[in-house]
Amino acid sequence: MLTSKVYENRKQFSRRFDPRAYPKRELETLALMVDPEHFRLDEVLNPHSLDAEGRMLEVDTALAIEQWSRLVDTMRSSGIDVEILPGRSNLPDMVFAANEGFPYVSDSGERRVVLSKMTAPSRRPEVAHFESWFRSKGFAVDTAPCGAGESFEGCGDLLWLSDRKVILGGWGFRTSRVVLDRLAARIDVPIIAFHLTDPAFYHLDTAVTVLDDSRCLAHRPAFTEEGWDLLHAVFEEVVTAPADEARHALVCNAFAPRPGVVIVEEEARITCGLLEEKGYEVHPVPTSEFRKSGGSIFCLKLMIP
Repeated sequence: MLTSKVYENRKQFSRRFDPRAYPKRELETLALMVDPEHFRLDEVLNPHSLDAEGRMLEVDTALAIEQWSRLVDTMRSSGIDVEILPGRSNLPDMVFAANEGFPYVSDSGERRVVLSKMTAPSRRPEVAHFESWFRSKGFAVDTAPCGAGESFEGCGDLLWLSDRKVILGGWGFRTSRVVLDRLAARIDVPIIAFHLTDPAFYHLDTAVTVLDDSRCLAHRPAFTEEGWDLLHAVFEEVVTAPADEARHALVCNAFAPRPGVVIVEEEARITCGLLEEKGYEVHPVPTSEFRKSGGSIFCLKLMIP
């Protein structure tokens, strides 16, 4: 078994990686989401916010609320409870709840959360509202293990390997590489790290969806050659998302609430078909307005243990 440190290539595995060799964990059944009333585009934080002429896109707020409400309904019908935090008028990106921290249960059974330190200064005040919620629920709260000039963006860059105590970690744009070393030691779980180099796939959750402990959905150009090889070492099967649907529909920002079920951007019809052919129960939902800010289904919720 891997120890609680960071692994960056297949050669670091002493033998074939087997997720079933790792302790199981309970899958989360509660999602924390943020009311999208104040969601809008005030600044460009990634390439998805620009049109073909380089102008910043505009959000249709009414449509965004409608799409978000449909996602909430889909989450609930998929067996996930949803708790809703009010948004703040001065924090339009707070709706992307996944970025705010990494909640988990320690080996001693204590509920803990590592709060984020956002890369963009405009997003840093969001975290305090999540900290208040976590404290009100009895979580032990840790600040982000970041030094000067370092950042960490929660579940945007830390993904559980389904129901196993192994984490996939992304770094390069929003999370600093050295922070992954500190997180592996603090959470006491091995982190398999992927260097992200394409600014359109700035979080790991935009590049890969963990479907279960043996299969994922991923976009090849979002990974380095070493990272793509590592992904194949971790999963028995990597379902390759069509390039256009990965880049423009953010289809790899899908969410599997439990094995066999996946919530997917409805515009990604080819991917929906691929997943249905493999036996998944697919729930398509639209997220066009949120994609203008570079986020979709996975970004819009923070799963709570």
